Amino acid sequence: MNITDLNSIPSSDIDYYDDELILNPYPFYKKMRDFAPAVWLSLYDVWFVSRYEDVTAGLQNPEVFCSGKGITLNPDVNAGMSGNMVMQDAPSHTSMRKVFMKPLLPQGLKEVRDQIKASADAHIDKLVKRKHFDAVDDLALFLPMNIVTNLIGIDEEGKENMLGWAAGVFNAFGHPNNARTKSGMLDVKALMNYVQQKVTRDMLVKDGWGDRLFKAADEGKITQEQATFMMFDYMIPSLDTTINATSNAIWLFSENPEQWDLLRKNPSLLPNAINEILRMEAPIRSFVRYLAKDFQIGGITLKEGSRAFLSYASASLDERKFENPEKFDITRKNASEHVGFGMGPHSCPGSNLARLEIRSLLESLLARVERFECGEPVRVPHNTLRGIKSLPVTVH
Repeated sequence: MNITDLNSIPSSDIDYYDDELILNPYPFYKKMRDFAPAVWLSLYDVWFVSRYEDVTAGLQNPEVFCSGKGITLNPDVNAGMSGNMVMQDAPSHTSMRKVFMKPLLPQGLKEVRDQIKASADAHIDKLVKRKHFDAVDDLALFLPMNIVTNLIGIDEEGKENMLGWAAGVFNAFGHPNNARTKSGMLDVKALMNYVQQKVTRDMLVKDGWGDRLFKAADEGKITQEQATFMMFDYMIPSLDTTINATSNAIWLFSENPEQWDLLRKNPSLLPNAINEILRMEAPIRSFVRYLAKDFQIGGITLKEGSRAFLSYASASLDERKFENPEKFDITRKNASEHVGFGMGPHSCPGSNLARLEIRSLLESLLARVERFECGEPVRVPHNTLRGIKSLPVTVH
């Protein structure tokens, strides 16, 4: 990696989408954090913001670090998905999010908590009896694919294709010259066709989350067009982030068995353990923001009209914020301050649901499993997500 200080602008010619970097990003993150608070990635004409203080400042300042002009490097995705909630600024983002969040707030999740817990217990019973299974296909996929899709209220075609579409959409967030981006665009088109042509009020399960969006439109809280686009926001973020966090949890506990022993002795640590999992292995690498005006980061001026990666993964590993950040420690006092689910008005709206799913599965495992023995995780390069494709596990 060539790092230079070009005309007082910290610059690097590193390829952010290089396969090896994606599969082992930690040396890159550290070099970026140590070099400068903001580094210009010359291959893609975008800033890379890597330190905790600066990433969180950007996330909490949406008037400057805007989402309304797109959160990706792909102009076609930014234009085609411009009606989505995640690509809105206030006030439209505020009104859409208020409707969207209603079933995802703690009060709303009371309706489904017992169902999720019972499903998790029954499924973990089956897996533990088998003893050998895949932590991704057999475990992490179960709740998002079998419970959440039912809550949204989509049909069998949507359920069968949703996982592939979701991963493809996140890949399409990359630079348009990237091969994964081009492949992902096919999934974006397929998903948009499905939502616009087949996600009708008659098809949706009555009083499901999707149906409630259209009822909110009837009441004038959002528009009918916004209700249709917001179906994307239920479908896409609810899957991969939870799946990746769950499989990473199994991997981390298998690599750190003393932490699993500690959690079994003190289950009250589980909420903090989930935070530490999300800090260690952020499901999202980064999202892009558009600079609505000049902004200073550590004496470096990010010019109006430029774009910047805000790196969730790097920020959560910043030595300036987290002591011994490479250590997995479920007792870490500030683990809850991670950026794994973002921060500020655009923080992950499904984070409460994700935590409920992850907690339900881990609680069931705590009561039944003394130790995880895992094979080598299989990871596949992805433009936006950080996760495991396959992880064979034996439980004792």
